Amino acid sequence: MLYSQEVEPWKKMLEGFKAPERHYFDTALDYLDWMNKSPNCPPSLKKQIDFQIAMLHRDAVEQNAPFLPRGEHTKRCRELLEKFLSTEPDTEQAEQDGELVFEALSTLGRLLMEKGREALLRTEFDALSDSTPNSVSDSASDDAAQARRLEARSEFQKALAYFEEADEWATTQAKQLREKRRTDKEAVQDAALRAAYGRFLTGKILIQLARSEIAKTYPKDAEEFRTGLEVVAEAFSKMASTYGAFPARFEAKLHAAKAYRDLGDFQTARSLLGELNMLRDNEFLNIRSESLKMALEMNLADGEPASLRDSISRIRGWEENAPAASKISRVGQEILLLGAKTFLAYTGSVKLKRDEHNQAIQDATALLRRVQPNFPNLAREATELLRISGQIRQKQAGKFCPSRGIRRRRMAKIRHSLRKISARISRQAGRMEKAAWRTGRPVRKFSELGPQHAGR
Repeated sequence: MLYSQEVEPWKKMLEGFKAPERHYFDTALDYLDWMNKSPNCPPSLKKQIDFQIAMLHRDAVEQNAPFLPRGEHTKRCRELLEKFLSTEPDTEQAEQDGELVFEALSTLGRLLMEKGREALLRTEFDALSDSTPNSVSDSASDDAAQARRLEARSEFQKALAYFEEADEWATTQAKQLREKRRTDKEAVQDAALRAAYGRFLTGKILIQLARSEIAKTYPKDAEEFRTGLEVVAEAFSKMASTYGAFPARFEAKLHAAKAYRDLGDFQTARSLLGELNMLRDNEFLNIRSESLKMALEMNLADGEPASLRDSISRIRGWEENAPAASKISRVGQEILLLGAKTFLAYTGSVKLKRDEHNQAIQDATALLRRVQPNFPNLAREATELLRISGQIRQKQAGKFCPSRGIRRRRMAKIRHSLRKISARISRQAGRMEKAAWRTGRPVRKFSELGPQHAGR
């Protein structure tokens, strides 16, 4: 049979299209559309075609390679996943399709989490850009901030419902697979069971993340804020110690550190981050990036010159060693923004010489201009910081402008290319004149040469 191989051809095709060095997400979408209409479409793809198309839209956004507006990607991903989940698998197929159902439910929850975080980010951005305080505007802005916190809380609660359903699927599937393995040795050697345990732990982590975000929608002096985060911090700490044999323990430690940070317990948070900084494998690159982001946030909140200098050294080390893909990810863009805030805070925390002060402003400006428009909320905050620091005029604050230095370098490259083309034409004309002098034949103009000479 054509589709009886261990790795089916359509999976290989999708993996090739989505490879980091290609990012042909639009081509992959055309391929799936063509396969869906083809009478030779394999049954294994036909029943999950909506799921695969939804994952393409999600991956295009996550890997910073959108071929549509980001909002359109998100909308289509959500609609296709809901359509896929509307036809739930039978009980006999639950083990086979459980992974897809879990991924669909968890992705829907993550999309709602992102929507809630964007509402909170808009609140922070409005507070940053509000430079004309008065009693009327303060009251209106407080009402708007409260409305957005309620909007965010609603989205987080919807996400929690999706995560709890995904956790039920993962728990049921892990139990079913474990019961089929008669000995512990068989269970350890079973890749499918290990993957099921991974989904089981991921479900637990996502549930606590949603609860953490719900708690943070309350004011910091509210009982719901402190009680909710204390429960989350304890749950993550317990998870990290109970499942110490699984890589997910590092993610649990990271989120425990975040909860302690939000509670104001910086000492415990720094202790947990110190353990994560020892990780060196590439598979933990995202965790290291998140750990660095947290350290920058805590040092910025501390505001002491020693803490800010520590952040500056960390930022420079990250710029030298972090892969390019990590720098253009959302966490990487947040690190750039935090780095710029650190440089700006450092200029105000200590008395610097004029040259050092100007250099710190230049470093902050360079970081802010590297924040990409693909992340609208971060780009708006970067543009606002550039306006506040006097690096762009007020009329430029509505758009994200590249630096003059970047434009100069681009024009220099264009001029260099034109000079190379001109020199190549001159050399070709010189060779033609020499040939004419030797043979006595008339010299033809370069424009009269045939296409076979165009690339010489």
